[in-house]
Amino acid sequence: MIVKLNETNLKEASHECLLRPDILPKGDIAMQEAFRVLKNLPARPVHADFEAATLHWRPWRSVGTRILWHFYLCERGKRY
Repeated sequence: MIVKLNETNLKEASHECLLRPDILPKGDIAMQEAFRVLKNLPARPVHADFEAATLHWRPWRSVGTRILWHFYLCERGKRY
C-alpha cells in the first residue's frame, strides 16, 4: 500500500498521533466550515485568515481544532 503524504496529512498525524497541542491543519474543510458558521461569516476563511483569527488560541490550537470538528459533526448530524 502506497500512502501519499502531504502537508495536511502530516499535520493531522502530528495532531492525532503525536498529541501535539498547537497544530492547525491547513485546508481542513470541516474545521473551516464550523468556524464560518460559528462566526457567521459569508464564506469559509482561507487558511491565512483562519490562522490570523485563531492566533489567540495558541498554544492550544489542536484543542480548538477538535472542538470545531465536534461542532461540525454535531451540526451535520442534525441535518440528516
